[in-house]
Amino acid sequence: MKVETGECDHTRDMLKKELGLLKAEYHALNEFINNIADSETRRIFRYRYIEGWTFQKIAFKVGNGDEQVPRKKHNNFLKKYEKYENHML
Repeated sequence: MKVETGECDHTRDMLKKELGLLKAEYHALNEFINNIADSETRRIFRYRYIEGWTFQKIAFKVGNGDEQVPRKKHNNFLKKYEKYENHML
């Protein structure tokens, strides 16, 4: 199989662009999480979105075996944040 140099250059440029976008999104996500005032909520978001953990695993890590506890804390935070953001618009 022969691959043209132009195709490789185009693919490399596209990958560099995508990597740049992913780095920017990762930075924005970390900044968002770091600005969460409540430390337990901050840890829940970090475990969920940076580490990719399930709510069950998070529940055990934060000292509660019920996955509904971190899930509710997570969802309540997002609802309050969304209301705040909509109010600021």
